[in-house]
Amino acid sequence: MKEAEREARRAAQPGECHRHMLLEVSHHLEHTTLGVCIEAACVANNVPMKYVSASLSNTIVFKRSLVTPQCDTPSYVQEDNMAVVLQMSDMVDMSLSMLGIGSSHLSLTEYIKKIYKSHQAKVTLIVFGCEKYFRTIKTQKNRVHRDTVCGTQRNSKKNKDMTMITRAQYEEATTALQMATDTVVINMDLEEDVAKTILRLNKAIAEAPVKRGRYETEAMSVKTTGLKIGKDNSGCRQVWSRMLQESRNISADVAMAIVSKWPAPYMLFQEYERLSSSQGELLLQDIEVRRGGGVVQTSRRVGKETSRRIYELFTKNSEFTIK
Repeated sequence: MKEAEREARRAAQPGECHRHMLLEVSHHLEHTTLGVCIEAACVANNVPMKYVSASLSNTIVFKRSLVTPQCDTPSYVQEDNMAVVLQMSDMVDMSLSMLGIGSSHLSLTEYIKKIYKSHQAKVTLIVFGCEKYFRTIKTQKNRVHRDTVCGTQRNSKKNKDMTMITRAQYEEATTALQMATDTVVINMDLEEDVAKTILRLNKAIAEAPVKRGRYETEAMSVKTTGLKIGKDNSGCRQVWSRMLQESRNISADVAMAIVSKWPAPYMLFQEYERLSSSQGELLLQDIEVRRGGGVVQTSRRVGKETSRRIYELFTKNSEFTIK
């Protein structure tokens, strides 16, 4: 039982959780060069994978193992993300149909909606051979131009039947697709790059719950932290102090030094409103922080950098501007 509990905790840790995922790869890729590269990459990184029968070709479904103390054999649950590898020739036909130019019966948007209806998952579309296609088109146009200038004519039928799409049309179709269906489109030309991308997706999907949990502050879950705010507002200072400690490099001593001068967040916010930006950034830097007591008591200042970050926390409109 204890071993199973340790295994479950270990399976949820970053750097380890991606090895507890299972990649279900469409059987259409089993005997292809791309399938061999994906399998080799999974073996090298200790990521389990297996080929499964699938109605849609070239799909990779990500599943997470659920290790519980009550059951030694892990069960798997499908994640709400998947990958699809699409050849550039198919991508061109469906893109032109989406733009109302081609004759394909299925447009790109309809194709993605069909996948979503079948798997109920967000799709990452890996287009294989994109740059190679456009290089081939460019070479073909240059050859035709050269033959026209020189007055020669080639009998070669190579690339003669290739469906043509311009780069602008392709980008228009993929942009419209991403806006309409929230699909991520990635262009690849090497099998090894596709395999590496699938492994990166697997790691990102595996670590997503852990990383999302880092942003859940303890102040937002008062019951689990043991902090309670009474009808007489008792406990507010403790919650306010805990909120400050959620910021980087702010210890309990620094938080309590700030709380002792501004017992509530709105008091500090009102103080910031009265000051200019340069004054607000330096407001807290000289607050004395005491540690210990008696002859072993030490003291220091909050500091300029911590003061600036707390000021930005209260005044910036976007979390991404706080550094």
